[in-house]
Amino acid sequence: MMKHVIILVILLVISFAAY
Repeated sequence: MMKHVIILVILLVISFAAY
């Protein structure tokens, strides 16, 4: 479960950085 949360957070950060 923790792994999924970390992955989701990383994806959000990458998306925000890309924007």
